[in-house]
Amino acid sequence: IESQNSKADKKQLAVKYGLVKPGPLRILNWDRYIQTPQDVYYSLAGKACIFLEVIFNVFNLNDENAFLKHWKDVEKSTNWYRMPNPL
Repeated sequence: IESQNSKADKKQLAVKYGLVKPGPLRILNWDRYIQTPQDVYYSLAGKACIFLEVIFNVFNLNDENAFLKHWKDVEKSTNWYRMPNPL
């Protein structure tokens, strides 16, 4: 075991010879093509980020400045930071 270079190799060898028990989550595999994020926020935030990147890539400098001016003028509640998370 000491001759192994990486920690993963050492652990795999120890499991192989029964020196340690395999972890309880070893059967779980993440497949990004099948599984989706469980949290709705992260799913929607990723899509919103991509959408804004595409929009800003289409804008020229004048359009971008106009968008930012209107974005900053969007009316927000005075205590928006204390509002509960709806999720």
